[in-house]
Order: sequence, then C-alpha cells, then structure tokens
Amino acid sequence: MAKKTREEIGKEQDAERQARRRERMREEGIPLTGVVDRVIIEALSFELARTPISVGAVSVGRLLKTARNILSRREGYDREGSAAAVKQRLAVRPEHYNPDHIPSLHPDAGIPVDERARRRAERDIIG
Repeated sequence: MAKKTREEIGKEQDAERQARRRERMREEGIPLTGVVDRVIIEALSFELARTPISVGAVSVGRLLKTARNILSRREGYDREGSAAAVKQRLAVRPEHYNPDHIPSLHPDAGIPVDERARRRAERDIIG
C-alpha cells in the first residue's frame, strides 16, 4: 500500500472535521447550509405564488417566516436554530458590495487582459 501524501491526509482530516460538524449541527437541530438554501428557494416560490400580481413584491419578513416554518414544522429542525440559519444565509456580506465578485457581471474576468481586448474587438467587428 502506498504511503499517503500530506494533501491526501489533509483532505481526510477535512472530511472528518466536516462530518463531526454536521453531526454536531444535527444534534443541535440546526439545518445544513444546503437544506437552508433549498428551503429559502421553496419559501420564495410559495410567497411569489401567493403575492397578488398588483403588489409585485415579496415581503422579506414573510419570506423569513415561511422558510423558518418549513424548516421547523415540516423538516423538524429547532425553531430558533432554523431562524438563525435562514437569517445567516440572507445576511449582507462584504462581497455584495463588490460587483467584481459576481462572475456574471464580468464573464471574461479570468481571461488575461490582452486576450480580453482581442475578444472584445472581435465582438465589435462581428456585432
């Protein structure tokens, strides 16, 4: 059997640490990030469906309440842990103020400057 590299050992340690974290969260009744994201999308869909077209906006408060209720009542997570998890996922983060952080605003940001200029010139000629 081949000896493990430091990278392989590090990956195994990370996986074990994450497994312990997920187990601790499960014991405390706190939903995982993926679960919270899925429920926020479901809550948004629900609120959009019940919001009159004339209003055209979904209340953030209703969205938070609906997501919390889905997590706590239907999924069985702790009510306070659910509320905290939803608020954390929807909280403003520094990257929200940095438009360069959003890849879709600058789709060619990872391309070297010379190549970027060449591609833009091609688009201008073609378009």
